Amino acid sequence: MDLLEELGPFTFASRLQRLSSRLKSEASTIYHACGMDFDDHWFLVGYLLARHEDLTVAEMAGRLGFSQPDVVLMTDGMVEHGLLRIEYDSADPMHRRLSLTDEGRETVASLEKVWQAVGDVTRELLEATHTEILDSLSRIESALEERSLFSRVAERIKPEEGHCQPEDAG
Repeated sequence: MDLLEELGPFTFASRLQRLSSRLKSEASTIYHACGMDFDDHWFLVGYLLARHEDLTVAEMAGRLGFSQPDVVLMTDGMVEHGLLRIEYDSADPMHRRLSLTDEGRETVASLEKVWQAVGDVTRELLEATHTEILDSLSRIESALEERSLFSRVAERIKPEEGHCQPEDAG
């Protein structure tokens, strides 16, 4: 058994990260095998912008549930590869609108079939486990929205021990 499995729930986030990294790496391999110069880290941006003409970084962050810096990291490679265009607001240079370039729209359109196949296979993998993992993840996310991991852990560690004081939360 590997260490992450051995440590059980303590390494839940690390297990999710490991699984995510593996799936993203394999999806990128699929794209390249299909002759597409596309990285799976760009998937959400490409998918979202294929359905909306343009969005600001803040709008994307809100729709995806990621921070604005995370969205910028996701978009940087797409800009470098000529798939994404950024338009800056002259009144507010921090206000950026993102849209797919012609090449980006063509790339995303050609990826739709691949995305469908990846989605189908992922659904089959999930169904084969006979668990409701996506529902469970949604419930965990909702519970953390109601009360953070930090507050849950801090209440278990005695303040008199000098650990996890409220000012440590920032």
